[in-house]
Order: sequence, then C-alpha cells, then structure tokens
Amino acid sequence: MNRLKGVISKVESTESVSLVDVAVGGDVFSSLVLDSPSASPFLVEGRVVSLLFKETSVSISKEPDCRISIRNRINSVVKSVESGKVMSRIVLDYNGTKVVSLITSRSVARLDIKAGDAVQGMVKASDMLLMESENAGV
Repeated sequence: MNRLKGVISKVESTESVSLVDVAVGGDVFSSLVLDSPSASPFLVEGRVVSLLFKETSVSISKEPDCRISIRNRINSVVKSVESGKVMSRIVLDYNGTKVVSLITSRSVARLDIKAGDAVQGMVKASDMLLMESENAGV
C-alpha cells in the first residue's frame, strides 16, 4: 500500500460525501470520502493525515498534460521496473518518497517505461483513502 503524509487543506461536503484536499509538499491531492465531518471529526483543515492507495490504483503516463478526469497527479521519476510475463512493478520516486505502481507488462512495453523516465502516476480521488495520523509532524 502506498502512503503519502500531508495536511488537510480543504473539505467540501454534502450530507454523506466529502471531497478532501490534502497538501503534500507543494502538491495537493484529493480524496473522495463517503463520510462527513460531523461523522468523522478528523476531516478538518489543518489535520495531519495519510493518503493510502493501492499499487494497482496507480496509472502511469509519460504525457504530463494529458486531459483526463483523474485529478491526482504524482510527478515522479522511475527508479526501477520489474517486468513479469503479465504484470510489472514500477517503483517511482516522488520527491524522495517511494510510490509503487502495478500495471500490465504490455503497457510498460507500449509506453517504453524504463528507469530514469519522468512520468506521472495518476490516482482517482475515489481510490485515495484517508487515515488520521497518530502524530502531528508531517
């Protein structure tokens, strides 16, 4: 499971759904949470949280300005590629933090992904889970 630690910068809510923005370094990521601040009191601006997302939820693009509905963009450099017959494990360096993507080996070949490439990892807001952090340091 990938994890990015940040601070809640904005919360937009309806009765049972919240769109939560989390500042991680100079970037802002969004998480769609099926809850409201009244039911989950940690959903407040300034709260330290962790964004959790599965390796299989990280899509890869070599075109940073591609127009697509996925709002979370993780500008990274490929550290390594481990290709199997069907699946490949791509390790990304996002500002010193390791992010892992599992995609098909066909996609790795089609995109010609290799160590040293600048890429964007992309994760849908609905695939970003929030977890309250135990300590306040970011």
